[in-house]
Amino acid sequence: MWHGYKATARNRVVCMFLLIVFLAAVPEPVQADGPLRGYKPKEHGARLVSSNLTNFNLPSATADETSRLAELDAYWAKVSRAVKEGDFDLYVSTCHKDGVLVTGDQQQCYPLSKALARWKQDFVDTKAGKTKASVVFRFRQRLGDETTAHESGIFRYTATDSDGKDIAKYIHFEALLLKRDGWKIMMEYQKSKATVEEWNALQ
Repeated sequence: MWHGYKATARNRVVCMFLLIVFLAAVPEPVQADGPLRGYKPKEHGARLVSSNLTNFNLPSATADETSRLAELDAYWAKVSRAVKEGDFDLYVSTCHKDGVLVTGDQQQCYPLSKALARWKQDFVDTKAGKTKASVVFRFRQRLGDETTAHESGIFRYTATDSDGKDIAKYIHFEALLLKRDGWKIMMEYQKSKATVEEWNALQ
């Protein structure tokens, strides 16, 4: 059928144009594995975006959590310092004005302000050097976000009795805190007595 066909100059121009269009549309071969082997998509004026999310600069949740826990560690250190130094005002500053105390052994729940009024004399005596006291916290679970926290674990409260002997109490506790002009405890739940073995297990 094509034997004896003589192309004119116009036909040659048209053929060359169609050849250029065809070559422009042919995918460029690349080295790849799988079903896309030998195919490379054209960009056509737009930059291709990688679907690999690791290429994005997303905020680090781990860094945020580390910062949050550092703030809470500083909060508990302040509580410990207030008890050791007998600084009642400092201790009050760690409590929310509407805070609640729950005691598991006594099966009671009442405003934290009532407990503070009862504890005040212990702070006064400590500050005056009549007695010594300390409290240390260890945690089993720490949950929360930027403005809330639920902390659970064991605290060890040590006080010097009238004979000069240190008496240590280990208490399972839970605490709810809100970040309002700094962290404040909303609920202190002293659940039950803990053992020395349970305390050591949280190291």
